[in-house]
Amino acid sequence: MILIAKSLTQELKVHLIKQLVKLLDMLDLDEIGMQEKIKSEIEKYKRFQFSLLGEKPTEVKTTEIDIRNYAKYILRNGDTHEKQGVLSCLKSSVVVNNMNVRIT
Repeated sequence: MILIAKSLTQELKVHLIKQLVKLLDMLDLDEIGMQEKIKSEIEKYKRFQFSLLGEKPTEVKTTEIDIRNYAKYILRNGDTHEKQGVLSCLKSSVVVNNMNVRIT
């Protein structure tokens, strides 16, 4: 698992995330774990949609969502906790050395 250090500058974090997003298509992911994260986010949105907007929740099938695109979205736009959740679903080993991300 990768932990995003709090001491890194925002610029360095963005640099590392961009590299990781580029490598994501080559990484082995825990698909079941990713599907569970997506399902959890959809359920959270449905509760929001009903509670605050008063709208009947729309049906979304998690199997229709590309887990790699979801992971890329979270890595680019999620908070640190969400990013760590996605990174915990990596089966591949990832190494950061001299500010470069690579698969081992």
